Amino acid sequence: MMIKRIAAVLLVVACIVASVGCEKGDMLQTYYDYDVFEYVTLGQYTDLTLEVRDPAPTEKEIQEVIDSFLDANSVITPTGKTTVSDGDFVKLTYDGYYLGVKRDGLSGENYEFQIGSLEFIEEFEDSAIGKRKGEAYTIEIIYPDDFRNQDLRGQKVRYMIKVEDFYTKEFPELTDELVYEKLGYNSVENFKTYITERLTNTNIANAENNFTYYVWEMVLDNATIKSLPQDRMDFYEEQSLAYIKELWQKTFPSSTFDIFVEIMTNKTYDEFMEEIKNQCEDVVKDELVLLAIARTEGIVLEWNDYKSYARNYLEQYNCVSIHDLEQNVAREELCLTIVGDIIHAKIAETVTVVTKPN
Repeated sequence: MMIKRIAAVLLVVACIVASVGCEKGDMLQTYYDYDVFEYVTLGQYTDLTLEVRDPAPTEKEIQEVIDSFLDANSVITPTGKTTVSDGDFVKLTYDGYYLGVKRDGLSGENYEFQIGSLEFIEEFEDSAIGKRKGEAYTIEIIYPDDFRNQDLRGQKVRYMIKVEDFYTKEFPELTDELVYEKLGYNSVENFKTYITERLTNTNIANAENNFTYYVWEMVLDNATIKSLPQDRMDFYEEQSLAYIKELWQKTFPSSTFDIFVEIMTNKTYDEFMEEIKNQCEDVVKDELVLLAIARTEGIVLEWNDYKSYARNYLEQYNCVSIHDLEQNVAREELCLTIVGDIIHAKIAETVTVVTKPN
């Protein structure tokens, strides 16, 4: 779904349109009736070549799993050290605040790791260097756009951190006896075979799950966006702001909206609005390319087709009827999502997948 929350007014409009009989003709044209080719020129979108990694794990990846196993079975001994240096084993307690709210997935208590291991983002680990045992401090980190956790890409997180303790670590030797005692494998070789099979299956699953995303990114890269229709930008910006404005009115109506945004997002109002603008630009670009392909390929969505496809989303939204579904997702958005799924499937049939060596 391109936008998760749809303004209530759009639902009302959708119901009114339904009541006067939008069941005839192309529903996509009914809702998206502008000249899309004024804004976009399509590039190649079929017969694309997608390079994927060899699913077989590298020796480094296998060793990383082994190192993790040995680490889990290491012996920890406290030390008398008082100041953090690069390479030290430390215990930190930390709480991460994202969008102004403490997040469980960004918090830890007495978490043990080695400074410089890059288990965390580099700025997080480097911030501890020079701090003393028992010292508490606060940092802000803006995650890079290519960060491994997609939800954090480009986001600012404020961390409250405390240095709890220092320790040394003694790692066991990898032996047949150890893997049998801890994991039940008869030998180290059997353990490595298991690791290889598990990583291979994971890599295959990741490739399958990300297939549509990577193919669509190529389609978008091949297209030329000449400009963005301002009314569509305004439409999506209003939707994006609707939820937080509703929350503002319910929780802090006495404050100004810009102050509320800063409290909730840990961003200035201008930073927040710039982020909303960038997100909406991406959504509008998706819409333009989808509509251009639909019109180039002569794809139409009539009422009976709409009902047939819409039923596929009932379970996803825990709905029992299309009427219930349209209380969660506006008909306009659902039309575009359905056509998007049709287009993604058609494009996928023409893609050539090439495996590149690791």
